[in-house]
Amino acid sequence: MKNTKPSFLLFILAALFVMLVNLGSHHIFVHTDESRRTLVALELLFSGNWFYPTINGEAYLNKPAVFNWMIIALYKIFGTYDEWVSRLTTVIFSLLCSLGIYKFLRDKYDEASAVFVSLAFIINGRFLFYDSFLGMMDLPFAFFCLGSFYFLFYKEKEASYGDMFLSYSFAAMAFLLKGIPGLYFQFINVLVYFIKQRKISNFGMKKHLLAATTGLAIISSYYAAFFESSSVDPLVYFENLFNESSKRTVSRFGIWATLKHLLYFPLDSIGNFLPWTLGLFALLSRRMRRSLFTLRLNRLLFITMLLQLIPYWTSPEVSARYLYCILPFALLFSYKGFSWFSSFSSRIEWKNYTLLPLTALLLVFSFLAQFFELAPTITNTGYVYFSIVAIMGFALLVYIPRSKLPYTYLLMSVLVFARLSYDVHLLPRRAVEHAPLKKGAYAVAEFTKGSSLCLYKETWLQDGSSFYITKAREEILARCKASKVSDYMLVDKRYIEEVDGEKVMELLTRYKKSPVSLIKVKHGVM
Repeated sequence: MKNTKPSFLLFILAALFVMLVNLGSHHIFVHTDESRRTLVALELLFSGNWFYPTINGEAYLNKPAVFNWMIIALYKIFGTYDEWVSRLTTVIFSLLCSLGIYKFLRDKYDEASAVFVSLAFIINGRFLFYDSFLGMMDLPFAFFCLGSFYFLFYKEKEASYGDMFLSYSFAAMAFLLKGIPGLYFQFINVLVYFIKQRKISNFGMKKHLLAATTGLAIISSYYAAFFESSSVDPLVYFENLFNESSKRTVSRFGIWATLKHLLYFPLDSIGNFLPWTLGLFALLSRRMRRSLFTLRLNRLLFITMLLQLIPYWTSPEVSARYLYCILPFALLFSYKGFSWFSSFSSRIEWKNYTLLPLTALLLVFSFLAQFFELAPTITNTGYVYFSIVAIMGFALLVYIPRSKLPYTYLLMSVLVFARLSYDVHLLPRRAVEHAPLKKGAYAVAEFTKGSSLCLYKETWLQDGSSFYITKAREEILARCKASKVSDYMLVDKRYIEEVDGEKVMELLTRYKKSPVSLIKVKHGVM
């Protein structure tokens, strides 16, 4: 594949641009995990206790605080708590992953493999049209897992102590993001590394143990500070951390659900990352496998991928977003499959009959959206974005028939264009869809500003509502157990008779049919 490096840089810049357009336009109610991570980050910031994660003032033991620190760092840099800031974690780490993949595969294979896999990692259906909109820890986790692999395998010869140190440091960071999975991935990385070196007995070698001790020291330092700053029982904490990592396994869902998942998981995973995972079907050919596995590195990477897949393949209700730390391996083998099928041609009929009509349809949709108000609010910025959509669409219509680029990269261009159109016309609708929830939370915050406010007993409030109230008041929305300890209380209908006061307003929150009442407490402690 000739002249792919300039295209790679152009694609990276284009992907960065479309990931940033309207990144903060939609609310934080899209996914429960995103609102939880941002709420925990705000509470860490406002409490001043950096090692003790809380939700509504109560201990949150499911994850360490490291990802929340990343969000806080971005809050500090940009001086705002807006949604787009926390979502930059996904944008930044996805690009770091892509660049790291490119470097590793360029050194180990060739430029063509490196360009395809690194771009397919960020220009696929799942990431481009869902995960890249959200500020969650899956891409940072993937970065540290892939980094721990990289430092063990990027050299042909034995890894140095420095390489081992970096690998275990990255693995420690992966653990401090997601817990047990980070350790499992490092165990597989090290196991395959020693298979590669044909020194499986060297698991206990001095260099390896020293590096492992370094990683353990990083984790231990975090938990020493954590337990120093909290009253949490270590046994309770680590039992909860283990349960958090095992809650989607056969132990909870049973044999029948697990057996169904074993059959469903491969097709679901391939479907989530279309179109670039279709080449994996070539692995069904014995001739293709024989050709692929003549190279020892391919065998080692395939073993790594299969072993790392085991926890997810055997766990019902696993999400495809957990697979980004394994995705580069799958994309590499998919690329080999596409190459084996000879599907990387740039035949005119493919471009004319698929990409040109798709681009034209997207362009027509963009024009119609302006007249039929598919985009609910069109500002001056919106018109600028629409102009960019129009220019890019017409440019593709002219460029595609004349281009000598492989079909694959022309399709990537159309997908980037589709994402830009999605940014401009559909993302703003997310803001409108649940706008009352966000406005209601801000109304509660504005009404109670300067007074004390708490969440009464077990009153349930979706984390997104808590986030907006906490953000606007710049203080933690904590729970309270007594009925007269605050000026205002948020109370659900179970406890409404327990609180002596006047209902001021009602607050709708997602996933809850009945509203929560804001009560002005009589004789509350001022």
